[in-house]
Amino acid sequence: MGTLKDITTAEEPLTITLNGRERELKLGMRACAEIEKVYGGMDKLIADMKSKPMTAIPSIIYLCLRRGPDIDNSDITEDSILDSMDRSGYNLADLKDIVTELMERAFPTGVAGNPPKAE
Repeated sequence: MGTLKDITTAEEPLTITLNGRERELKLGMRACAEIEKVYGGMDKLIADMKSKPMTAIPSIIYLCLRRGPDIDNSDITEDSILDSMDRSGYNLADLKDIVTELMERAFPTGVAGNPPKAE
């Protein structure tokens, strides 16, 4: 098990460009709690990513943006995510890669011990 120092000095932030601005993404405790409320847990989110990716992927990206009182993401809504991603040139494979990276960073051994998959 890593020490707190190992965890807090992890890799570079994961970013995405939305509405012309680079934004940091993090699947932290707050986002995980919101995912649990909305989806009932990470396993259900992963299932939705496979069956309904155009709904689930913007949702998780939105939840991972909304963190910290000093971060202004007020110009982004869950409904505007797809339009903003289109304007920024992302395709569905890019978005799946971003979400997979978020999950791998948050759960290095996978959800419930299984490797994360966002096929």
